[in-house]
Amino acid sequence: MKKIALVLCALILPLCGLIADQFLMPSASNLRLRSEPSTKGAIVRNLQAGEKLALIEKGRGETIGGAGGCWVKVRTAAGETGWCFDRYLTEFRAPATLTHSEPEFRIRFSYPASWGRGKVEQWVKDDMSVLVDETYVGFGSGGGYDIRGVGFTRLSSYTDDSKDSIAMIRMVYAERSVAGIPPDRAVELPPVNAAWLAVTAPRYIESADGSFRGVCQFASIGQDVSPSVDCVITLFDGRDSIVTIHVARQSDNPSYTSGKMQGGGAVEAFRRYIAGLTETSNETVTREFNSVYRGIAKSLQKY
Repeated sequence: MKKIALVLCALILPLCGLIADQFLMPSASNLRLRSEPSTKGAIVRNLQAGEKLALIEKGRGETIGGAGGCWVKVRTAAGETGWCFDRYLTEFRAPATLTHSEPEFRIRFSYPASWGRGKVEQWVKDDMSVLVDETYVGFGSGGGYDIRGVGFTRLSSYTDDSKDSIAMIRMVYAERSVAGIPPDRAVELPPVNAAWLAVTAPRYIESADGSFRGVCQFASIGQDVSPSVDCVITLFDGRDSIVTIHVARQSDNPSYTSGKMQGGGAVEAFRRYIAGLTETSNETVTREFNSVYRGIAKSLQKY
């Protein structure tokens, strides 16, 4: 009897068993992730083209709209699980990357090759708009991006005006947790003087080798009349180096455009909208957190 059971398992598992270390991605945007393997299953959310999905289980076959395939259970980078019709999935292909090495800080990181070669700038403290010396690697502002870059500063360069944020980033490094930071508090260690209009609760993030630890927050930084969505990742090496990954672009939400941001009511509504953002929100900057920005943070290492 045991031999028969083992033979049956061997026959069944390739069709509907658990699949290890296999990743898929939607071939086009707006593929529906459903709660059940059926077109009647509730929509968890719409997936984007190229989004990395871990294959959990293969389900039953079906023909939908004349196309044959099978339902597969997947897990997104954000931890969501659900079912997709595999006719619209392909094998995941990691995007090509380039590596930048910063000799003054002896830190390197990897980033998408599609960003091109970074332009290195030296920002010098001027006691007005520039708060500390910074080495900044910018990657242009194409595709709707106002900011896309990685900055390097020294913790010891900040003044007492930043003492609260310094204390928070030290605590995060020591405890590997953001539990001690209020959910509406920004960890601000910027090189320039800019207003944080709204911010999400901080989330913990660290490099792959654990040598850089810090926080990530979605925010809106700058002027009320230009409704931007920012992703700011601030990491500390436990000694004196601060690395800031900052990406910003105008909100994709048609309710918040420069022409509509007139009056206190509109501004307050936008601030509430920003505070509620997550990595699965329908904004380019938030969606790219798992596929791009987290990867840059993970790649940080000393050399």
